Amino acid sequence: MLITNKNDKGNLAKYLVFTFSLLIIIGGVLNTLSNKTYLNDSWTIGEWLINYEGGFVRRGLLGEALYLFSIATKISPIFIIWIISISSYYLLVKLTILEAKDKVSIVFLLSPGIFLAPIVGDFLIRKDLLLLVMFLISLKLLKSQTPNLILLNLLNISGTLIHESYAIYSLPIQFFIFNNRNNILKKNSYTFLKFIPSICLFIFCIIFKGNKIQAIAIHESWLKNSFLFPFENLNYK
Repeated sequence: MLITNKNDKGNLAKYLVFTFSLLIIIGGVLNTLSNKTYLNDSWTIGEWLINYEGGFVRRGLLGEALYLFSIATKISPIFIIWIISISSYYLLVKLTILEAKDKVSIVFLLSPGIFLAPIVGDFLIRKDLLLLVMFLISLKLLKSQTPNLILLNLLNISGTLIHESYAIYSLPIQFFIFNNRNNILKKNSYTFLKFIPSICLFIFCIIFKGNKIQAIAIHESWLKNSFLFPFENLNYK
């Protein structure tokens, strides 16, 4: 039966939003509980724990920050990763819904094809969500009348040091928006060069991709502090 009444459509939309929200909450809990170990969850937790204890290596910025913070506070990096992931997901949903208000249906945004996807696909506990939040912030900076290129470059550098994929999708879009609004490439090529720090850092990360010796050093740095991993036994002595 077709729904023609506006009230019925509104009630259906509210019901779907409630259902999707409930699925997100339940799925979020299941996602966090299924990603809680260093050794068994190498593509999720392990990705966050890459650090600089074996020297500079790409993707190591956040892992080094986690390492130093965990050592200082004795708080497991697992819990910090959970907090960052869930907070990033919440901010991503909130910012997107605010930007898409009256433009895109909330039901569509919360559907399995968009924001329910990380829950269904079991990739809530990944860096991707944090990087997308950083990307949205960069777009906000570009929307201002006079974009702060220093802050923008710092954001790009941080994102690239967390994962080099950030630069792959973020920088081309930023260049396009900047050029489209201000005709930078035609009027002032010098301004375009202000993106050079972000580009150079990306190249730097591609070159220093790490080696076996560094991987062992990173692994041993966490093994020395095995007490930080409450969900598994890393003490092999």
